[in-house]
Amino acid sequence: MKGKTSQALIERLVTGTRCEVKGCYELADWLVSCNDKVFHWCPKHTIMKMRDRDIWGDLPRTTMET
Repeated sequence: MKGKTSQALIERLVTGTRCEVKGCYELADWLVSCNDKVFHWCPKHTIMKMRDRDIWGDLPRTTMET
């Protein structure tokens, strides 16, 4: 059963998949899962897309722990 809030997940890829952004031919280094959608992005597009608030929807803001 799914709660009201979704979780975001980012994982490092080692598969050699290509970035999903149209016109980008770089290898996808990151798998980003958010709001029941999954994306494979290169480092450049991962940074660009993660800055875009629309991708995160209603997810609560959190901080990264190291």
